[in-house]
Amino acid sequence: MGKEKIITGTSSGANYAIEKEIGRGGQGRVFSIKGGKYAFKLIGRKTSLKAQLLKRKISYIKTRPVDDLPISIPLEQVDGNALGYIMEMATDMISVESLIKPNPKIDFTLWWSETGGLKKRILILKGIADTLSKLHSRGLVYGDFSLSNIFVSNDKDYSEIFFIDSDNITHDSKVGTAVYTPGYAAPEIIQTDSHQATSGYDTYTDDFSFAILAYQLLTLNHPFIGDYVDEGEPELEEKAYLGKIPWVSHSSENVNTTKSGIPTSLTISKKMMDAFRQTFEKGITQKTIRTSSLKWHEILSGALDAIIECNNTLCEQDFFFSKDLLCPFCKEQMKFVGMARIHPLIKKMKDEIKYGFSVNLEDVQNIGEVLSTKIMNPHKYLVFNENDFLLNSSNRQLFKVKLESNSVHIKGVDLKHISIISNKKYKKDVDISNEIKVNLTDDFVLFFDDLNKYQRILKLKKYSK
Repeated sequence: MGKEKIITGTSSGANYAIEKEIGRGGQGRVFSIKGGKYAFKLIGRKTSLKAQLLKRKISYIKTRPVDDLPISIPLEQVDGNALGYIMEMATDMISVESLIKPNPKIDFTLWWSETGGLKKRILILKGIADTLSKLHSRGLVYGDFSLSNIFVSNDKDYSEIFFIDSDNITHDSKVGTAVYTPGYAAPEIIQTDSHQATSGYDTYTDDFSFAILAYQLLTLNHPFIGDYVDEGEPELEEKAYLGKIPWVSHSSENVNTTKSGIPTSLTISKKMMDAFRQTFEKGITQKTIRTSSLKWHEILSGALDAIIECNNTLCEQDFFFSKDLLCPFCKEQMKFVGMARIHPLIKKMKDEIKYGFSVNLEDVQNIGEVLSTKIMNPHKYLVFNENDFLLNSSNRQLFKVKLESNSVHIKGVDLKHISIISNKKYKKDVDISNEIKVNLTDDFVLFFDDLNKYQRILKLKKYSK
């Protein structure tokens, strides 16, 4: 075994033993530290100027309002045998990079499933978009995006995220000074011998970088490295990163398409593709129209509600709902799924909503407008939370609904009195503290008696092959 590498020269006087490298970005490498609680960001060789600059960066980030976000905060500077800093490290996590590199030792479909499938990847992206939008709302930008700067839960059933590299978080940066990882930077911050940067970090550069990471996580392809670039001269890669070559899924140019990776039809919804094209086409030169992290959060939330799981117990892959009800992995034919739609109950409630929640209701004619749509797997409960029905952001569970071949099961969570409309017949004050069952007709409507509090109706419909 090789000699153990020890980090010395910390401000606290503590020494740390390096375990292994876990990532690298545009400015340094990251190593895990034995014990699993901390990591070490290596900036490079120490100079007086670099040490002072790092000290200011650490001091800056420690005073920023990010304590409630999943971002690793620097704990102490290292000025000994290597310049860098010690930071928090979430245990039992892996880099996002691990989710785009299939294990060659096992079948691809099995690897995809064992790493969480489509649902986990979209949940991860939703979490990143949420963190990014909150950072932007506080006047801050993340800066140096890369696959190795964001860590996620190793367990396939969990999708927690953790930004491990925070020393580039800032409120602005000068033109030509932005640090970035090649392949993940917006064109305007790229500085090369043949190209001058025109901007520093801002929210739009973050949004561009996020879109690159998102596309790569969902398809295992870099959005600008298609077959034309991959098989061409090395100089084409720089042109591609600058947006001077059409991206791989361009709406009208097919010069740089790719045959590798996962087909976008399996992992990217129409709204998601529109968001990518908004960023990677007109957004190349018009950065203000790029899809924002806040908009991405909304789109990804909707995409999650359109994911169903294969009924085949030997498969159980998740995928986007389609009318053929066919699993794209094992070709299992599903007999039916449920479609749950939430509508606003505006006509009766406009005054109560207006005065109770300070909401301006200019038009009450759109009572049939769908607020959200969720796809239901047969025989499995779909959970509805309070924020599905209220004008707030509470995540308290209200009830669970399960669709079977000829019936609907409703299980209440700390709720007892609701009204049910099934086949135009009212059932008042039904106790759902445990579970009730109703016959399935063409559709099914559920709402609460307490209309001063709940302002949504839920319509369930069975969609058969």
